Amino acid sequence: MKQFDPFYEGHRADPFSSYAYYRERDSVHWGATNFFGRSGSWYVFGHKEVLSGLQDDRFAHEAERTEEILKAFEGCPELNDIWYWMSHSVQFVDPPRHTRLRTMLAPYFTGTGATDMATWIEATAHELIDALEGRRQFDLVTEYAQLLPCEVTWKLIGLNFSGREDVRTSALAITRALDCVNDPGTIREGAIAMKKLTALLEEEVQRHKRAPRPGIMGELLDGPCQDGSMSNIELIANLVELVFAGLETTSLLIGSAVELLLRNPKQLALFQCDPSLDRRLVGEVMRYAGPSQMVGRVCMEDIEFCGRQLHKGDAISFMLGSANRDPAVFSQPDDFDITRKEGKQAGFAFGRHFCIGATLARVESMIALR
Repeated sequence: MKQFDPFYEGHRADPFSSYAYYRERDSVHWGATNFFGRSGSWYVFGHKEVLSGLQDDRFAHEAERTEEILKAFEGCPELNDIWYWMSHSVQFVDPPRHTRLRTMLAPYFTGTGATDMATWIEATAHELIDALEGRRQFDLVTEYAQLLPCEVTWKLIGLNFSGREDVRTSALAITRALDCVNDPGTIREGAIAMKKLTALLEEEVQRHKRAPRPGIMGELLDGPCQDGSMSNIELIANLVELVFAGLETTSLLIGSAVELLLRNPKQLALFQCDPSLDRRLVGEVMRYAGPSQMVGRVCMEDIEFCGRQLHKGDAISFMLGSANRDPAVFSQPDDFDITRKEGKQAGFAFGRHFCIGATLARVESMIALR
């Protein structure tokens, strides 16, 4: 059997057939990796195993960054420029730092923090749609699916600078660099983008100090940053995370939903007849074609997992896209069905690193699609 390689062109062209091939043979496989200094990585394909691993404290982020990754950076110093900031972001740290940062950030994205913005999001969505009225052709992605999350992110954080397209371009470059860490050219572009984005955000912080305005940035500056529970580096790093996660995840989710509905006219007719299916629609898009297909961790100790012996320092990736097509959990998993009730989709991950913006992304997407 050929070694699994998530960056092989054939896999990228049809990842779900590839997932099925490996998942049917075993839930865990050793395969190729794209990371500097590593000979390979473990990959987990089964739904039960993915959820189990993501909630297992023996798999973490920080050990990989502080030991193996930093050693690997010797061959690509530009990557260190990116990870310097990522290493202070809530999504890439473990307890107790993760607990401290998430406690400060979560209220803005969960429960009433996200739903309180629904009225404003709906009004903004209508404004964007009204601007397209009367036009025979328009680009749904660039003129709607990307613009709505951008407006929401700007308002939520309290940003006030122009050049939003430059910020989105920088966010894309950083995302590509994190996905393709063995391509020096892509990493270099990501490092340049990171420097540009962090400089812009640092300027915004200084502007806010001179002229305060509403938003997460101001509340963090006046609260945790003031009392010392959040450093300035952590503030900038998490603003970076909120910007590129807020822009890309939701825009991809909205765009994918529209494409899938157009490709599945019966499902489109169902949704048009019953817009209250919006929550199930968003959940099914996350299951069927979620923006994030895998998340990586590192083993903190020698362990046995799913019948395999893993060693301290081993890289392991949990294949969210494969878990979401597991027939042991989802009937007819390759069918797009917005009335689907069974199963728990893993598109937002699980455990302590469950996507902090999941509720907001759902609210935005539901409104955008209605």
